[in-house]
Amino acid sequence: MTRTAFTAQWQKISPALSRVGSILASQGPRILYLKLLNRWRRVDYRRMFAASLQDSSLPTAGEEKELAGTSASAGAGPESVTPPAQPLLFSIIVPLYNTQSDHLTAMIASVQAQTYPHWQICLADGSDQDRVQAQVSLMAAADNRISYQRLTQNQGISGNTNAALAMASGDYIALLDHDDLLAPQALAKVHQAIVNQGADLIYSDEMNFSGDISQVSLIHFKPDFAPDNLRSNNYICHLTVFSRALSDTIGGFDPACDGSQDYDYILRLSEQARKIVHIPQILYYWRIHSGSVASDISVKPYCLDAARLALSNHLQRTGQSGQVENNTILSTYRIRYPLAQDLRALIVVHIHHPRDLRHWQRLGVSMLGAATQPGEPATQARQGKLAGISTRWVFLMAADYLDRAGEKTAGQAGQGQLDRWHSASARTAVGLDSAVVALIQGEPVSASINRLVRAAAEPLLVFLNGTVRSLSSGWLEELAQQALRPEIGLATGKITQRDLICQAGLATGIAGSLSGYHAGRVDGEPGYMARLTYVNNISAADQTVMAVSRAHFLSVDGFDERYQSDLFDLDLAFRLSQQGLHHVFTPYATATIRDTRQLTVERLKHRTCDPADHTLFHSLWGKTIAQPDPFYNPNFNQTHARFDQR
Repeated sequence: MTRTAFTAQWQKISPALSRVGSILASQGPRILYLKLLNRWRRVDYRRMFAASLQDSSLPTAGEEKELAGTSASAGAGPESVTPPAQPLLFSIIVPLYNTQSDHLTAMIASVQAQTYPHWQICLADGSDQDRVQAQVSLMAAADNRISYQRLTQNQGISGNTNAALAMASGDYIALLDHDDLLAPQALAKVHQAIVNQGADLIYSDEMNFSGDISQVSLIHFKPDFAPDNLRSNNYICHLTVFSRALSDTIGGFDPACDGSQDYDYILRLSEQARKIVHIPQILYYWRIHSGSVASDISVKPYCLDAARLALSNHLQRTGQSGQVENNTILSTYRIRYPLAQDLRALIVVHIHHPRDLRHWQRLGVSMLGAATQPGEPATQARQGKLAGISTRWVFLMAADYLDRAGEKTAGQAGQGQLDRWHSASARTAVGLDSAVVALIQGEPVSASINRLVRAAAEPLLVFLNGTVRSLSSGWLEELAQQALRPEIGLATGKITQRDLICQAGLATGIAGSLSGYHAGRVDGEPGYMARLTYVNNISAADQTVMAVSRAHFLSVDGFDERYQSDLFDLDLAFRLSQQGLHHVFTPYATATIRDTRQLTVERLKHRTCDPADHTLFHSLWGKTIAQPDPFYNPNFNQTHARFDQR
C-alpha cells in the first residue's frame, strides 16, 4: 500500500476509531460491545426492499378478480363490508413546479405501471418553465387518464395541491409528490383495504432512495394508527389515500401551513376518519436529492414552524390545550399539556424486598427531589410538593419487612392499619408526606391497593416498584401531563438498568407474549426513527412506573382482586384498552432499577409470579398478549421488540 493510499484509508476510518475509543473510555467495554452488536443487528434496508419487491410483484388470483371490478368477497370477519358495485376510481393528485424532466417521466411511469387500472392522475402545474407543459402534453396525448392544468401563477404548495384536488373526480384521493414513485401494487393494496375493511383513510410504509431506486437509504416501517405518535411527528407521511367524502368534509390544504401542509392535512383527516388502516408494505418511494426535506429538514426550516402551527391548530380543533415545542430531534415535537395548580397525587411504592425499603429510607429526598424541576425551591419537596404537585406517598409491604428493615410497626398486620411512619429518623430521611401500609395476611395485594385508592381523594395515581433506584428530573410532572388527558389510560416512562433499556412500554405478540419495547438497547440512543425521543402509543405498561387517573382506575373497579400478588397491573392495562383508552410511553420520565427480576413482564415470562395469578391472567388475556402488536411493525424481528431485522 502506498503512503497516499494509507493516508486516505486512515482518514476514512479514524473518526470511527475515535468514536470507539470515546465509548470505551466513558462507558466501558460492555456498552461498546452492545453498541457494536446493535449496529450489526440494524435493518439491512436494501435486502428488505429487494425482498418486498419479490413478495409483491404480481397480484394474486383474488386480487385480479378485484382489479377487474367484480363483486369479489370482501373477506370474513366483523370488519367485512359490501364491495362497491362499480370499480373504485383513484385520483392521484400531484402539484408540479419546475419538475426535473427525468423525475417527472419516472413519476408518471410509476402510476401507469399500477396493477390496479382504475385511476386518473391530476397534475396542477405552477411552473415558470414551459418545458414541463410540453413534456406532460406529449404523455397525456397517449394516455387519457393523465389530466393536466397549467396554472396562471404559482400558488404555493398548498394552492397548487388544491388546484390538483379540484381536478379530481375519483372516489378516493392519493397524494404523490412530483419527484417520487409509487410501487406497482400500491393502488391494488389500497383497494383491498377499502373493500375488505371499509377504510376511508389509508397509509403505507415507505422507503427513501437517491438516484437509482436500488439505492435505498431508509425504510420507514410504521405502526398502525397511533394518535400520540402522530402528535409527535408526521409518521404517516407517504403513501396517504383518503375518501372523497372525507376530503369534502375537511376542505382543502391550508396555505398557512405551507412546508408542513401534508402534516396539517393528515391531522385533519385523522380527526374525521371513520376507519384508518395501515398497510405494512412499502408502497411509496421517496426520492432524496439536494433541497428535499427527505434529505435534510434543515434545508427548509420553515417546515418546523408550519408543523408546530399544524399541531397547535389540531389541539384547538380537538378541544385540548398544550404548548407545542421542537423536540431534540428535528421534525419531531413535544407537547406540554397544562396541569391544575392544585394537583394532588397518591404515589404507591410496592416494596418487594427489605433492601429496597432501606434504600428508599437512605436516599429519601435526594432521590425523590429529582421530581422537582431545575430551580424549583427545595422547600417544596419538604412540604410534600414535587414539580408543584402535592404528593402523598404510601409504601406498601409485608409486615415482617419493617422489622427486617429496623423499623417498628405501630399496629398489627392483621388489622390492616395504615400506619404513619413515626420513626423520626425515617421521616427525616424521606422528608415527604409518607406512610407505611402493612399488607394484611391473606388479603390480595390488589385488594389492599384498591382500599387505598377508594379512600383517597387525589386525582392522580402513580405506582412504583420498590426496585426503582432513581427518577429523572420532572418525571412526575410529565407522567401527570400524559395520564390526566381524558383519552389516556396508562402512562409510563423509560426503565433502565446499568445503562441498558429494560422497557419503554410493553408490546404484545413478541415470541407469543409480552416484551419491553427497545429492551436491550443502550440508553441514550434515539432508537429506530427516533422513537425513544418522543411520546409513543404502546400496548401495555406495568407498575414499575405507571400513572393513571383515579377516575379511569375506578371506572373499571380498580385492580382485579382475584389476583393475589402479581399481574393485576397488566390486567388493568388491557381492561382500560377495552374501554377505548390509549396507553403512552414518554421519554421525558426515566427510572433506573436495581433488579430486573421484579419487573412484572419478567415474572410473567419466567413464571416466577404466583401460579394461580399466572393461570388466571392467561385464561383472560392469553390470546390478547399473543396477538401482533399494533405499534410494532410485522417487518421487524418478532422474537424481541428492538425494532431490528428478522
